[in-house]
Formats: sequence, structure tokens, C-alpha cells
Amino acid sequence: MFSFYADESGTANIYDPREWYVFLAIGLDDNHWKTIDDGLLAIKRKYFKGWEPHRVEIHSNAIRRAKLGQYPPNPFSTLDEDTLKAFTNDLYAFIHNAPFQWCGVAINKPEAVRLKGIADASELFKFAFVLLIERLHGWCNQENHLGRIFIDQQEINLLGGVYHELIAKDHFNLRADGTGWQKVDNIIERPYFIDSCRSHHMQLADILAYNVYHYFAYNAKDGTPYPYFNKILRKVRGNQRPDGGYFGLKVYP
Repeated sequence: MFSFYADESGTANIYDPREWYVFLAIGLDDNHWKTIDDGLLAIKRKYFKGWEPHRVEIHSNAIRRAKLGQYPPNPFSTLDEDTLKAFTNDLYAFIHNAPFQWCGVAINKPEAVRLKGIADASELFKFAFVLLIERLHGWCNQENHLGRIFIDQQEINLLGGVYHELIAKDHFNLRADGTGWQKVDNIIERPYFIDSCRSHHMQLADILAYNVYHYFAYNAKDGTPYPYFNKILRKVRGNQRPDGGYFGLKVYP
């Protein structure tokens, strides 16, 4: 069985001026679940002695805002600059070697509104969900596995009814009827929404989703390399395409 942990970066609000929205999932064989969990727990215990592990959420905002002392209580603000750099190096060394891969969707929101007639955040989220599920289904199909998906529970608060629609109708219909392009019956059960502060796997999804978002929001137009995006490219699912893209990373349009 495969488990997929999905998180967003950016905002699904189509009226927000930020152009890009990213929805990304890390995927792993359940046999590797404990290896990943133990590895991140060891990093937390190395740098945050005296903190309960669930209070040290490896979250992109918390790390980037460490110097501001915000995001209270932010344990990263207790690290000096050199220690924070050492933590980041250890984190990405772990990501480099850990037994998981990822698939993701990067959507240009103005183009999605223009081409798909998307009218609100709920529709954008569901569109991103469909694009991601197609890729996760193909992943499972290639490996002859079934999979299930866990999503950061903030979507319940941000989008309200999307949670119920995905469980009660949309995901059921996707499994039964496909997406219009392909079946998605390898992704079984329902989407589960979990609290990222108690899931190391979801915290990895958050870090990777932000790296993809940062690249498209700030670097892609002028071709400026973003080092943390480059660091995770070897983990993307699927071979590189002739145009330099990756089969596991869908950029819309």
C-alpha cells in the first residue's frame, strides 16, 4: 500500500494577487513510514532539546520567519543563524536520502480562471485535486499498488464544504467514473484530513510544496535557479521529459 501526504502552498483564493497555487503530495510505501518518521524525529531531538516533538512543526513559514520571532511559539526563533543553517542542511540531506518521491501540480490562477471558467477557491482546489489524483493513480498503476491520500486539515477551515464534497461525492465519483481523462480507482477509500503538527510526513509535503511554489512565483519567469527547488527535483516521480519538465510535476496551463 502507498500513502500520499498532500499539502498546498500559495492560496486557492482566485482574487488574491499571487498568481500561483501549488498542491503537492509525497508518496511512500507503507513499509517506509517508520523510517521517515524516525528520521525527522531524530533531527528534531538533535536541535530542539526540551521541546515536545509535536510543538516543533517543520513548516516553511516557521523556518523562513525564524528571525522575526513570529508564528508563536516558533521554536526556530530559538536557533542562532549557524544552528538554523545546520538544521536546514540536515533536513535536506535527509530529504535527499529518504525513501519517498513526490508529485505536484502548479496552477497559474489567472489562466485557470480564463481557460476553465473557475469561479472561486473551492473550484480551484477541486481542479488541483483532480490533476494531482490523476498522477497519483498513474504512480500506483506503475507499481501495481493501491494508495490512499491524506490532506492537511487546514483545507477544512479554508474551504469549508470542500471537505464534505470530496468525501461524500467528488472522490467517490472520481473513483467510479474517472476524471474524463483516466480512471483513478487505484486511490481507494476517501481523502483523510489530518493535523500537520502531528505528522512528519505532512510536514515534508509542506516544505516541498513551498519550494515548488517559490520557484514558479519568483524564479521561473527569468530562469533564476532556486536552490531548494533544485534540491528536491531528484525526488519528483517520473522521468524527465525532452522539454526539461517532469512527468510528476504538472504545470497548468
